[in-house]
Amino acid sequence: ASGKETTHMGGPCYVMNEEGELERGPACTDNFQVVKFVYEDAEWQSVEQCFQAVKFQDPIRERIRLTLPGSQTDHDYGIDVWRIGREYGEFRRKDWDSVRLEIMYQINHAKYLQNPKLQEQLLSTGKRLIWGKPSTANWQVWNSLIQMQIRKEITEDKLKDGPLGGEGLKEALREQLQILYQYGLVDSMEHV
Repeated sequence: ASGKETTHMGGPCYVMNEEGELERGPACTDNFQVVKFVYEDAEWQSVEQCFQAVKFQDPIRERIRLTLPGSQTDHDYGIDVWRIGREYGEFRRKDWDSVRLEIMYQINHAKYLQNPKLQEQLLSTGKRLIWGKPSTANWQVWNSLIQMQIRKEITEDKLKDGPLGGEGLKEALREQLQILYQYGLVDSMEHV
């Protein structure tokens, strides 16, 4: 990937304000944000670090898990772990393309469940549309769907019930996708 491609990755999602304009959302909507949580019995430093690592088995997975943030910005740390994940692409799990959206949701679910202050930040967006930052593949859309779905679960006091999975998750994300479709941000309902 080019340096230009990576400079546009990461950063908080946008939130639509009352005038219908997109403005910077809370830091919690950034997968590069450094915040500790546990997923699959291991401690992680950011959603991006965890996501890149779970593509692989050990020793690659552990190499990424042990890549800790230094004095660099959250964005630079996110790019570092993203690049490590890209470096080992041929070794990633065979089913990755079919499970990556659900895994990203599960990782975000764990982050929010274990960090009540982040739940408060996400709830501060009210019912406003959340739109992901530009990214690779479908992540601009998928990050939007994940953040809005988790906000709904927090609002309905269902976050503690555990993450959705399979068809239940797909149905929930399609409901969120309908919102993006209504605003003209996506041109089809085929993203989930």
